[in-house]
Amino acid sequence: MKITPPKIIIITLCLLFTLAAAAGIYIKTIIDKVASDDPTVWEDDIRDFEAKDRKTPPELNRILFVGSSSIRKWKTLQEDMAPLKVINRGFGGSKIPDIIYYVNRIVLPYKPKTIVFYAGDNDMSRGKRHSPEQVLDNCRTFTNLIHAELPETKIFFISIIPSKLRWKYWKNMNRANELIKEYTRLDNRLISIGTCLLRQIICQDFDMLSRYNNRHKMLCLP
Repeated sequence: MKITPPKIIIITLCLLFTLAAAAGIYIKTIIDKVASDDPTVWEDDIRDFEAKDRKTPPELNRILFVGSSSIRKWKTLQEDMAPLKVINRGFGGSKIPDIIYYVNRIVLPYKPKTIVFYAGDNDMSRGKRHSPEQVLDNCRTFTNLIHAELPETKIFFISIIPSKLRWKYWKNMNRANELIKEYTRLDNRLISIGTCLLRQIICQDFDMLSRYNNRHKMLCLP
């Protein structure tokens, strides 16, 4: 059967509408998950990690990056942090309580000597909208869970990053950054850092600063 140009156009338009509808459903699903305060909405993401680990078990004692979509979408993480060996366990648009909920499945099994943690912006702009003090308390809970099992592990808390879409929440987000920075000063295993310092400080911690301090590509924050 010969397909005429008008039919091709109709078929193409139908495919485009179908793809657009599917994309819209996917985006709405993600938005609904981020707005939810139920950590089990991310169960499929966690099972995906576990399936990958069964297929290709990662080495232990690597640097573990964990957090929300800012970590998940960091597609050049391996390249940016080379030659340091890293594991990316960012998922969804997660909040700190979500990470706490899954800590026994996506953090502790890798026995990381160093954890790089980014979350908090979704906590303060979606769902129940936690206060800066609640964000700090959740960071404490995460830290305590880690150090109960891995007392020597260092944790780098990346400062919450401002964005145009969430600018009205920035006052509280900045306050949370300040509280976390004060908290980390009480324990030399905890470090609060702006993103521009992330690579240098981690490399310095591994005695590599002089060789790699000019290669980071991250947004600068104080």
